Amino acid sequence: MGTGRERRRRSAYMREPDSDFPQGETYLSNAASYLLEGGVAEAASLLALCTLEFVHLGNWDGMELEAVLRGPRVVRSRLQARIVDGEHLPSQEHEIIKDALNALLSVPYYVSEVVAKGSLVTTRQDWRERLETQLRHPDAVNQAGYGDTLQWERLRFRSKTELRIAKAFEKREVLFFPNCRCRAGEPGDRASPEVDFLVCLGGRWGALEVDGDAYHPAKNRAREQAADRRLNAHGLTVVHHFPGLECYEDPEGVVDQFIKLLELQPR
Repeated sequence: MGTGRERRRRSAYMREPDSDFPQGETYLSNAASYLLEGGVAEAASLLALCTLEFVHLGNWDGMELEAVLRGPRVVRSRLQARIVDGEHLPSQEHEIIKDALNALLSVPYYVSEVVAKGSLVTTRQDWRERLETQLRHPDAVNQAGYGDTLQWERLRFRSKTELRIAKAFEKREVLFFPNCRCRAGEPGDRASPEVDFLVCLGGRWGALEVDGDAYHPAKNRAREQAADRRLNAHGLTVVHHFPGLECYEDPEGVVDQFIKLLELQPR
């Protein structure tokens, strides 16, 4: 039979919502901007990875909503509740996102719960062969080799933001390597950093990093600065970081800025 909430959710799907029922994409983009204005870039970057659907809980006389976010696994892991002394405590990101949605929703609607689900992608006919290859070579991680990824032109990207940047580079017919690992650093300080975009323009090389994305939280800043220094040690002086939301909203503008920085460098 299911729980009371499950029965209410099923009944909600069976009834046509009102014309003013909140639409997910509108609130998703506005919530991301709202969080960014409040200095909560990490939570905003999680929303940029997702789609949003509101599900009505209860009968249509009530206005309680469940916000269902669909995105990569990292979103679900960041929004999952923690169990402390037998109690389920919501994560900080969960509460921040719920508060942002409620701040934007029109009265009398309100969100009582934010649920993270995995993304459903179009199934490729060769998915079994691709899976077998990955299982045979689990350590081949030189191009976005771990976690959930988006695919485009036989390349893998960790977010919609990165994909938008890639398409902006493609539009300019620039040579670029997305999410590529390399060996870098001076003797005694060697490592294998992953660069979001390694770019070559007329013999000039540089790296573009998308900051604030779910894979680049602020807590990793020291580690990323160390990676930048290792790249600098080999003469790669242009290692520029751009805010994730700026990359998502204006990828062509970001790429234009980066190209201008590269053009200032000697060959």
